[in-house]
Amino acid sequence: MVGAILSSFNSALNSTTTIFSLGIYKGVLNKDATEAQVVKSGKVFGWIMAIITMIIAPLLAGQESLFGYLQK
Repeated sequence: MVGAILSSFNSALNSTTTIFSLGIYKGVLNKDATEAQVVKSGKVFGWIMAIITMIIAPLLAGQESLFGYLQK
């Protein structure tokens, strides 16, 4: 169970980081960014997202489902 949860978290984090790095950072914020800058921005954004997720997760612990919570 823990492995499945970590796998889902990791895949969501990787997807979010890739979308930010290539779509937002390189596409909008810094169009002339080198590959090293894009990778660094992805790492920083990934850390920020991981920390935010760990802060928010306990707040949602009592909810029956995340989808139900978002519907409210």
